[in-house]
Parts: sequence; C-alpha cells; structure tokens
Amino acid sequence: MSGTQGRGGRKQAARPEREKTAGTGRKPAAAKNAGAGKTAENTAEGNGAEAGKAVAEKGPRPPRVTVAAVLTAVEGLIIAALGGYELVLGIVGEPDSTRQAVFGGLTVLALAVLPLAAGHGLWRQRRWSRGPSLITQILALPVAIAMASVGGVMLPLGLALGAVAAAALVCVVSPSTAEALGVGPGRTA
Repeated sequence: MSGTQGRGGRKQAARPEREKTAGTGRKPAAAKNAGAGKTAENTAEGNGAEAGKAVAEKGPRPPRVTVAAVLTAVEGLIIAALGGYELVLGIVGEPDSTRQAVFGGLTVLALAVLPLAAGHGLWRQRRWSRGPSLITQILALPVAIAMASVGGVMLPLGLALGAVAAAALVCVVSPSTAEALGVGPGRTA
C-alpha cells in the first residue's frame, strides 16, 4: 500500500501536487512558464498587464458606475478648486492669519484626494473605490444640509450638493454597481 504515515500512526493517501500547494499562493512546478509554450495568460503575470486584462474581463462599464464615477470626481474637482482658492487667498489676500489660511487651503486640497481617487477607481471599475465614494457621499450630505440651512446664496449651493451626493450615493449602492465592482454578498476577495 502506498501512502505516508499520518498522525496517530494512520496511513494517509498521497495528495496530488496541486493540493499540496493550495492556499500557499504558489503554482505547482508543472504549471510554471516553461520554454516556448508560454501563453498570453502566463506572460501577462507580473509585468503589469494584469491591470489591463482585469478591465477587459469585466466588460463594459454599467451606466450607474459611470454616473457615480463622474459625480464623485466632480465633487473632488470642486473641493480641489475651493482648496486652491483658499490657498491663493491665504497667500495673496489679507487674512487674519496667513499661516492658518494657508494650512486651511492645504487641508482642503488634501481632502480632495479621497473623492478624486474614488472617482478614478470607479471609472476603472476597481472594487476598493466603492468605500471611499460612499464615505464622500455620506460626508457631503450633512454639509449640504448645513449649507442649505444658512440660506441666501448658500441655499442653492447646498441643494445642488445634496442632489449630487444623493444621486452618487444611489448609484454607488445599487446592485449593478456592486456586481460590476465584484463586491457584495457572496463575493470573496
């Protein structure tokens, strides 16, 4: 009888090579690239071609993902513009504290990175981008309410921000977006 000695002196059947490497992240020796028989799949690994292949496998971008990506990126661009404006006013203008105004402008510019990255990730259908986009929309809603409650010129701006945030939030949490990004119940990394 063939086999190996296991725990407690019991004999165990020999396992095939692929089972021995399962879960280790390594390929069995027979599956490694060997000579002229390289396929496009084998040569794409490790050279950055996986990124292009992953997008091609996902197929066309659903409309809700496109809308969410554009709205999230537009929010990021507006935040970046406001941060740049505050930074320029802090340097050129006559603020009470130049250091505080410059730091405020830099902080707002840094905050613009989250929605810009999320918009880019949604556009490229990356599964990590859903979380940052959700955070952006959830944070934008109370800001919109606060802006609208001030009244005056802030009322239409607050309403516009609220509408954009709500629309992007609906698009990000939709089942078609979850499916396109490969997230949701029953999905594993």
